[in-house]
Amino acid sequence: MSTIIFAFSYQSLSGKLPQHELLSFRNREAEVPYLSPMTRLFRQSFRGVFESARKFDHQEPSVEIDNTKITLKHCVAFSAADRGLEKNEKPDRLLVFVIDIESNSEDTEAVDIWKDNFRNIIPKQNLVREFGFGKLLDCCSTYSDQIVGHTSVDINFPLEGRELTFGAVFAFYALGWLSAIRIERRQLFMELVPVSAMTLKSGRRIADQRVRIIDQQRHFLTEDRTNDLELRRFCSRLAKKYNLPQRFQRSLEIHQAFEHHLDNSAKLHNASQLGSVANLIFILTILSVPIAFFSAIVAIDVKNDIFVNGRELIKDFRIYSAFLVGVLFTLMPLITLRLLDKFRQW
Repeated sequence: MSTIIFAFSYQSLSGKLPQHELLSFRNREAEVPYLSPMTRLFRQSFRGVFESARKFDHQEPSVEIDNTKITLKHCVAFSAADRGLEKNEKPDRLLVFVIDIESNSEDTEAVDIWKDNFRNIIPKQNLVREFGFGKLLDCCSTYSDQIVGHTSVDINFPLEGRELTFGAVFAFYALGWLSAIRIERRQLFMELVPVSAMTLKSGRRIADQRVRIIDQQRHFLTEDRTNDLELRRFCSRLAKKYNLPQRFQRSLEIHQAFEHHLDNSAKLHNASQLGSVANLIFILTILSVPIAFFSAIVAIDVKNDIFVNGRELIKDFRIYSAFLVGVLFTLMPLITLRLLDKFRQW
């Protein structure tokens, strides 16, 4: 006998759901049946990405398919948190089923029967309907414009009452897989505008993407998971199955390229602003020194010749000579510094 855990991902659960037990992961006691073997750090990461869960009541129905008995052990709907979502996005809802498969044929493995008959989503949904959860699927399918994802994993050792924990861990890594796909999709469709067209809005999108990548790393790539060896191997297997470390590394490299482009845009923008300020300071400097020389000559005296005999002073070449001397005293250090800069470049 083998155990199969499979899940459907929806953007929302709506309608009148079948009878279920609702729990919030904010209540630490409520999470015990799901996460008791896990470490405190893993539980915190789990609470960071999931808000609540619904455990649906059933009588462990069984279905016979191709000389194989399939028994439903648990059906739980996990509701993801709404952090890091854009305006038009809804939180993920993962509908997780834990089933036992027992083959009556010695020539056929139960896992092979699952892979051969339930590779696509339609057979999985038909199986769920045979278990009596067709109404639940109808509630999940109200948003027809949303893509329904599905994934599964097989376990070849007895869970011994840990079905809820393995289902929760599976939901956790499946959500990490969905989050990684969405990060890649956002990066693919993010508009890469030229430097001249870079705006504050486009820069904020890049900054918001960094937050999602950090959340991906700190939640789903944690190595502190559990002291249970089978659960620890299961976590490592799921991380490898969904390529979470590789997806994170690739997303990080692409995002760093986005940030480099944003940094170049900011530097060029600041350089253009500083260039304008530098030109203004240069003009004011050029004007201030001659005016200072001129003020020193004429002083502030209403009986000065500049006020009494203004027309004659205008014709006096010494006034212009004093002004030019001030200009030369200003330009000489500037020219010297420019020449030194040229020599350094050579």
